[in-house]
Amino acid sequence: SLPKMQTVLDLLPPLNGSHKKGDCGRLAVFGGSEDYPGAPFYAATAMLRLGADLAHVFTEPGASAAIKNYSPELLVGKSPAFPHWLRALDGVLIGPGAGRDGASVDLVAAAIRVATTDDNAGRRPVVIDADGLWSFTQRWMEGDSFGGYTGTVILTPNANELDRLANKVLNESTKDKSFVQISEIASSLANALQCHVLAKGGMDVFATPNREVRFFDFAGSPRRPGGIGDCLAGVLTAFTVWAEKSSTPIDKAAEAASYVIREASRRAYDEVGRGMNASDVIAKISPLIREIETRGTSHM
Repeated sequence: SLPKMQTVLDLLPPLNGSHKKGDCGRLAVFGGSEDYPGAPFYAATAMLRLGADLAHVFTEPGASAAIKNYSPELLVGKSPAFPHWLRALDGVLIGPGAGRDGASVDLVAAAIRVATTDDNAGRRPVVIDADGLWSFTQRWMEGDSFGGYTGTVILTPNANELDRLANKVLNESTKDKSFVQISEIASSLANALQCHVLAKGGMDVFATPNREVRFFDFAGSPRRPGGIGDCLAGVLTAFTVWAEKSSTPIDKAAEAASYVIREASRRAYDEVGRGMNASDVIAKISPLIREIETRGTSHM
């Protein structure tokens, strides 16, 4: 696993004593709702456990108190404040736990629009996951794409989300398709929307706007509890910010995120077994990163 660990090591910001608070990433999750306050907590906590400095959560009032009670580490604010904070943020994750009712769909769609519009707030990586993908699919209109945004946009669909996106944008279903055909659909989707797509599955598929495709087939856990996708999206957001700061290709960020979450999941399952959950996976992230850094130093 040394080559995979090297990909991770190359993206980690060096801790040389010269950093100020926020230099290793001031990130945010836009999501959460009264019914689903856990998803943004998992995503933001994974960001911090990977090594980001600050993790904001912008959520609806009904979820705010619950998320604050989960952890004092998270900076929890209300959804309407999100546009005003964009200038200060290095990367944004939109969608986890946001809900699918009409008002939530409109709110998330507005967040996607403001986060992926070039203006005086600058440009930053935007990852869209879970209910963010639902909102985007519901509000997508013919010709819509992220081509006008100079920042990086990554969609992270699971199998069902990829099928919905493909049906809406490409008028094509992924159901009963071979892995090769699904990979081609992911590539076509990335090209049509002018963004990156990390299609999650038994083997992760990463497609670029230019139709370049990579596959990540790292060992993971046989368990698929809720919250793992939220962890992946959070870690991917951090790695993408670090990749851009170090002028590293974005596919390396996707590779690193896929490896870290799959390896953390494998270790969590080996320790806990069938009852493994997302919190167990998050608990393995920091020790894994420490091990990668220690091995990297010993091989210098």
